[in-house]
Amino acid sequence: MTKRDPIDMDLPSESFVLAENPGGAASLALFSRDKYGFRCREDSVSLTLIRGAYDPDLTPETGRHRIAFAVAPFTGNAISNDALAEESLAYCHPLTVISGKNHGGNRTPAESLLELRSGSIVLSAVKRPETGGKRLLLRVYEIDGKTAQAEFKLGFTASAAYYTDVTEREHLGDCGLKDDGRTLIFEVPPYGVRTVIVELRV
Repeated sequence: MTKRDPIDMDLPSESFVLAENPGGAASLALFSRDKYGFRCREDSVSLTLIRGAYDPDLTPETGRHRIAFAVAPFTGNAISNDALAEESLAYCHPLTVISGKNHGGNRTPAESLLELRSGSIVLSAVKRPETGGKRLLLRVYEIDGKTAQAEFKLGFTASAAYYTDVTEREHLGDCGLKDDGRTLIFEVPPYGVRTVIVELRV
């Protein structure tokens, strides 16, 4: 996350901007799920909803548009990269609920697949690797501009974990495991992105 000077033109942002008011009672954040052109100037914050063009399509904006955005005040110590990222993720990616049927099992009533225990790390993806297998892929990025240690409490037991590239094929170095494979630890550089593959112990 970076600070920018006010300017009367659209600048890109992934999902939000914050109009910071250091001497006032509150600052204001503008969040967007699907628009990326923000403008901050003097005492205003704006979001471009539709940009009309004429080439190659003469009427690209014709049709029904569904646009979602929100504003939220931030006060005092709540204005941190962690708080902004959390609010943005909560708004842009609302909780999905999948209903199931009652059935027996040996799990406790409440468990978590992953628990992120690091302040300046954002978890952006959890999925199976493209190559399959008994493995899980995690992708994270750092938001404070400083080297950070990512620590995850795992809801399963891991036998190994390592860095990989965006193709998910290269083994770029091992990550740390402790607590008999239930805690994953690795380093993320300032504003860096890390992709990690975790092998499940079966």
